[in-house]
Amino acid sequence: MRHFKQLERLLITGDLSLLEALKVVDASAIGVALLVDDHGRLVSTVTDGDLRRGLIARQTLEARVADVLLDHGASITASHNASKAQLRQVLISHRVRHLPLVDDDGRPVDVVTLDGLAMVEGRTPRALIMAGGFGKRLGALTRETPKPLLTVGDRPMMDYVVERLREAGVDDIAVAVHFLSHQIRERYGDGSAFGVRMTYLEEREPLGTAGAVSMLEPDDRALIVTNADVMTDQPFGPLAEFHEEQGADITISVRREEHRVPFGVVECDGLMVKRITEKPTMPYLVNAGFYMLSPRAQAAVPSQKRFDMPDLIQSLLNAGSTIAAFPVNAYWLDVGRPDEYRRAQTEFPGALINSRANEPQ
Repeated sequence: MRHFKQLERLLITGDLSLLEALKVVDASAIGVALLVDDHGRLVSTVTDGDLRRGLIARQTLEARVADVLLDHGASITASHNASKAQLRQVLISHRVRHLPLVDDDGRPVDVVTLDGLAMVEGRTPRALIMAGGFGKRLGALTRETPKPLLTVGDRPMMDYVVERLREAGVDDIAVAVHFLSHQIRERYGDGSAFGVRMTYLEEREPLGTAGAVSMLEPDDRALIVTNADVMTDQPFGPLAEFHEEQGADITISVRREEHRVPFGVVECDGLMVKRITEKPTMPYLVNAGFYMLSPRAQAAVPSQKRFDMPDLIQSLLNAGSTIAAFPVNAYWLDVGRPDEYRRAQTEFPGALINSRANEPQ
């Protein structure tokens, strides 16, 4: 059992924006913040998932924490005088990852967590990296190099994906390959040089964005599925915790984008005009290219058949399954065209960090 030593770093108030609260949760290293009132008394424990649900509802990072957590119930707490055995029992019996300890006035004085808690259903997930695409939209760049091996900064794009999986504790990684697959095998080998264990799924014919899942051995662990070229610094740990909290069969990472309509938009009721809005900005959510699949969702992928992730999602929705959306508020870029590839060189935080580290001092 671990105690958190710098409690003041976890404290937030209701006036804080979602963006600032997410920064506190990310910086905490334990994935939680403590919402307190004006007198410093604990209102509730706030997780990354709580804030992302608020983001889905409000569609803006500027929304106040108090406005998006209106229905958030009281958190499980324990007295700061409780014994270790009592604290462990509360953590296990209530299946909570973080237990605030409060004084007699209800003010938080500590947070305890269980050491070694696995990320999903008691077990660390495995992962599948989709690396078999042709990358045709990138033209000559991918004529002799598979897209996952195109460099951003001084490293191939797929390196950053492997690194984020390893940092989340995922060390069992399968890679679906097809186009110029020998180059990817030569780069990563058995994965030991990258601190993970890698195996390869060779697609004789392209199987789409979900078909390779059927090539994995059946397993009772959750599965992270990610494109090899997702340029984001979003950690996988919060995705896994969010997936478990929602009890979902599939969790889709989503990104908020905006489209500015270049015309006046007219809203009508029949033939009667009700409203006209000049050049409005329309928000929407786009697929960010990585997912979390339960064992049930994995088993629903047909064997050795081209099958895309939207097909899997729709089939599970038709069957009444729970499909959750995980908002990504970190840096994200879909590298599909040459101009986006050039943008990644100057924007992606991981590439910028590496390039600065290599600068002469």
